[in-house]
Amino acid sequence: MRGIEVDPTKVKAILDMGAPRMLKQLRGLQGRLQSIRRFIAQLTNKHIAYSHLLHKGVALRWDEK
Repeated sequence: MRGIEVDPTKVKAILDMGAPRMLKQLRGLQGRLQSIRRFIAQLTNKHIAYSHLLHKGVALRWDEK
């Protein structure tokens, strides 16, 4: 018995996504990450890096940060 594991198709969908260019795509990424959040340690800390992009009036610039 291996316990709870993440669905490999969900991980593949996230890895195959390009960088989000619109707010709708960023929200889609956020939703996908929420579906596998229990498998990623410290997801909240990683989420903070792009959460500021969800605010109104902020230009969506995807970078290494």
